[in-house]
Amino acid sequence: PILKGNFEAHRILSFTSDSKDMFVLANRDDFAAMNVFKVKLETGEMTALGEPGDFHRTTTVAENTQRLASVAGQWSKRPELKLIDLTSNKVNSKTLTDSHDPQWNAVHLLQPERFNFTNRHGDKIEAYVFKPQNWSSSDSRPAIVYTYGGPLGDRHIIETDSFQPTAYLFGMYMAAKHGYVTVAVDPRGHSNYGRRFSGANWEQVGKPQTEDLEDLAKHMQKKLGV
Repeated sequence: PILKGNFEAHRILSFTSDSKDMFVLANRDDFAAMNVFKVKLETGEMTALGEPGDFHRTTTVAENTQRLASVAGQWSKRPELKLIDLTSNKVNSKTLTDSHDPQWNAVHLLQPERFNFTNRHGDKIEAYVFKPQNWSSSDSRPAIVYTYGGPLGDRHIIETDSFQPTAYLFGMYMAAKHGYVTVAVDPRGHSNYGRRFSGANWEQVGKPQTEDLEDLAKHMQKKLGV
């Protein structure tokens, strides 16, 4: 193996002309993001090329490997087409597009907070929460949990650039307008969290998800004012 660790790196983008380095998409530093990495083939050493927290999609490396173009962004900086200069030792990114309707700001009333909790088996489960206005951890509020059990190929719900209608937009609406605490979660069985996580369903379909949702409910009562 060239790459080792508890992360996914399933798309090779390109190689340098001397065949000493390759470019891959991987979520090594953040399970909810997907960065571009330059990898030394001899040692497996990985260097992140994009901004932390950005999710890169539709990424292409120039033939001379001096630049790459990528649609990348996150909740706080909506995805746009970016050009990254690979000739320097630091991230040098230029945004080429401005494609989003400014009216979005009128309906984007809340931004979610990332969190994780440890389930009964010691696995770290990723999630995000919309907290209503005047929220307190001592509240006793109603809650809604959005989940979609895996496997999902190479996708999951907790992605920093996803404004998914049911998990993000509906969750934001119910928190902002009706005072619910709303959570989106990726229980075991989802892809992109490593083999142990995605393989949890083997010969016990549904059991891992149920356990993780039970553990989430306990966490929400203790930490999220539910």
